Amino acid sequence: MNAALPHALLVTTEGEQHHLPDPDDQHVLDAALQAEASLILTFNLSDFPASALPAHLHAVHPDSFLQACLEQQENTVLDALHELRANLKNPPFTPDELLAAMVRAELPAFAAQLQAFRDRF
Repeated sequence: MNAALPHALLVTTEGEQHHLPDPDDQHVLDAALQAEASLILTFNLSDFPASALPAHLHAVHPDSFLQACLEQQENTVLDALHELRANLKNPPFTPDELLAAMVRAELPAFAAQLQAFRDRF
C-alpha cells in the first residue's frame, strides 16, 4: 500500500495511539479518527474492542449495520439492491441467489431480514 499510495498512510503521534489487540490495525483507527468518523465497519469486532476506542467511535459488524440501514431507510436500501441485481448480468442473480450470496458474505441476519422484501428487489 505504501508504494502504491504513499500519501495514504496516516501518521499519528504516540499520544494519539490507542492500544488495539492487533497493532497492524492502527491505520484503520487512525483513518477513522482523522475522518472524524463515528463508526468503523468491520467483520473483526474483536480487533476493535470498545475499551480500545475513543468514546465517540464504535466498531460495528456490517451485518448489524445493514440491518439498521434497512430499518431506517427501507426504500433506499431496496432500491440499491434492485439496482445491484439489475447490474449483475453475467450471470444474473435471482433474489434467492443474492440472498444466498449475502449469507456466504457473512451477512446472514441482513439476508434473513430481506426475505420479507424478496419481491421488491
